[in-house]
Amino acid sequence: MNIELYWIFFAIITLVWLIFFNIKWKAERCKNLVDPFTVFSVGLFVYTAIGVYVQFVMAKYPAHVLLLFCISVIIGYIAFSLGYISNTKAIDIEPMNCKIKFTLNSNIIKNWRISVLDAAMLLMLLLFIAIYNEVVFNMVFNFGSGLSYLDYAQRSERDALTGPIALLERYFTLFLIAYPSYRMYKTHTVDVVSMVMIIIVAMYNIASGQRAILIYIMVAFLAFYNYRYKLISIRQLFAIGICGFLFLISLGHLRAESNLIEMFSMFWQSGLQYIELTSSGEFINTVQTTLDYIGAINDGSMDFNYGYTWIVDLLIFIPTFLLPDRPLPWNEQYMLTFYPFAPAGTGHAGFILNEGYMSIGLIGVALELFAVGFVLAKVNSYFIKRKDNPLFLFVYAILIAYSFFIVRGSFLLSVKNYILEVLPFAIMLMLFRDKKIYRS
Repeated sequence: MNIELYWIFFAIITLVWLIFFNIKWKAERCKNLVDPFTVFSVGLFVYTAIGVYVQFVMAKYPAHVLLLFCISVIIGYIAFSLGYISNTKAIDIEPMNCKIKFTLNSNIIKNWRISVLDAAMLLMLLLFIAIYNEVVFNMVFNFGSGLSYLDYAQRSERDALTGPIALLERYFTLFLIAYPSYRMYKTHTVDVVSMVMIIIVAMYNIASGQRAILIYIMVAFLAFYNYRYKLISIRQLFAIGICGFLFLISLGHLRAESNLIEMFSMFWQSGLQYIELTSSGEFINTVQTTLDYIGAINDGSMDFNYGYTWIVDLLIFIPTFLLPDRPLPWNEQYMLTFYPFAPAGTGHAGFILNEGYMSIGLIGVALELFAVGFVLAKVNSYFIKRKDNPLFLFVYAILIAYSFFIVRGSFLLSVKNYILEVLPFAIMLMLFRDKKIYRS
């Protein structure tokens, strides 16, 4: 009976998904597939379709809990779509419809002038090397190895002394991704310098098990290609999505190691086991957080908190030195409640339904998801009008990537992290807003 219920849910969510995509495309008057709506919708669909299937197969939760979760997903996605489409207008996207050339000849010296982004990139590089040269050494000279995933997670904890260093490392990495994207925008080529930068960043982050940076790389180049050269087709996006899905789900297991050779050996020996859905903690744990809340509320061990979750999430915008005793974000409170003995830096990914459901149930889910769609549509409209500036386009690409991260986390926490990560680029755009820094 449970499996039959799943397929009913799958059919309904697929139908709703297709209906709103069609409405959105008609509103925009084009089939733009590289935007927050598409990435969020695909992310929500994949996580729920796979995660709920696994939970139905495992039969860990009662049928009424799974049913309530499915209803929450459907209501949430409808609310998100209404919030987004209500602020969607016709957009004008006119890519150049030209091809990008791959060359081993770097033309940095020939016909080259130092730009604002070049200077900022060099400054960030020198500053990062001066403050944290160990990671730079590993990236450049030993990029077959990286920090272990647990070490990386613990360095990013809000109470860790290395937290600011972790943020600076993220800035450095983003500039390494932005620079090749910027050069591709200007020269219509991907040269040897750009390829080396991307390979170093990708291999170091694969070794450290950091999927977020790999998503940044993929989305950044997709965005630049889509808006500068040629619109991505459904077939192309599907092929990229399948390859990315298989790689990222495998990395969830392989990041137990922090050396690329060991990772390759693990995959060679038992790679097919890593893509089995029932062994994927990424999909099992993500939806499990919401199922745990629904189950706890239904059995009476917890109750709705009537907006307290949103207040707690708003407090994360206040620095700890101003509010040292601020409550933990709700995703950390989840670990303390359900897994109190888990080591620091470990945990389950959150899910976009959590805060809304914990506040006031299905109504809370609808309100939060509508707000998410409304905000993403407003910000998307702002960036689409400025897509001809490569710095705006790169900040927009990070927003598109974050539309995926929002699905497996807290909306307000994602907003805070996004603001922090694009801060250097925002400062550059404000300082040089009257100059066309993207021209050579």
